[in-house]
Amino acid sequence: MSNPLDDQADELEALKSIFDGDENFNVISSTSVQYKCGVDGDQQKSFLLGLEWPPNYPQCVPVINLDLFYNKPLLTKVKSYIHSKLLAEAEANVGMGMTFTLIDFAKENLDDLLKDQTIVAADEAEEGGSHSEGEEAEGGRKERKDATGGRSQMTKAQKRKMWDRAEGGTCGERERGYDWVDIVKHLSQASSSTA
Repeated sequence: MSNPLDDQADELEALKSIFDGDENFNVISSTSVQYKCGVDGDQQKSFLLGLEWPPNYPQCVPVINLDLFYNKPLLTKVKSYIHSKLLAEAEANVGMGMTFTLIDFAKENLDDLLKDQTIVAADEAEEGGSHSEGEEAEGGRKERKDATGGRSQMTKAQKRKMWDRAEGGTCGERERGYDWVDIVKHLSQASSSTA
């Protein structure tokens, strides 16, 4: 029987190699890793999976942690559903390194794991749920409400994005005179209409 600490070190080295360059993978310590499953930035379609290896891992299941700040918007029942599915998968793989298997399982079954979360989000949108200041509106844009409750102000980032779209992404640099009126043509029309 091999030493669990050696197995953990080997598995961590393999995970670093597999997820090299993957921004969603993060090594917290020599016995703890995190992986962000789903669409980056969309907390209705993603969650952060924390896995911590107990001293006798892989002869036991790792600690599955979903109580992370990134997962705060997740419903409690969604977290418990994800935890139960991952725990069942982990128990089926006791005795071998399973961190990659659990991450892969979470990525492949993301839609199933978050199905109740997206339904709730859709229900809130249909009901016209109460929007607090700075909450996302239609199209994923954040809009602020003024004192009267109307959506009027945009953030600096929204304004910058709007201008970039309008300018074709040129960051405000256009050819000099792109919007000038042809003065000669204008003056010739103006003088003929007065004569």
